[in-house]
Amino acid sequence: MTNQGAGQHISTLTERGYVAVSDDAGDRRTRRLGLTRQGSSMLARGHRRLAEIENEWSGLVGTDDYAAFRRVLVAVAGDAQTH
Repeated sequence: MTNQGAGQHISTLTERGYVAVSDDAGDRRTRRLGLTRQGSSMLARGHRRLAEIENEWSGLVGTDDYAAFRRVLVAVAGDAQTH
């Protein structure tokens, strides 16, 4: 992601009240980001929903197959970050 793209996402999250932006006293080029209460709540809801989805998928294919699926996803994601 480019700096410009990241900045656009941060602006959107800030405008919607999920992220607060503040200046860094030690480096004027740096902005500090933090979740607002609304952002923390949304993140918690997202984590709960992901857990529900993972439980559902595990129930559909079985615990062992779902664990293998997760290992493959983690390996692919890790490999993609090195390229």
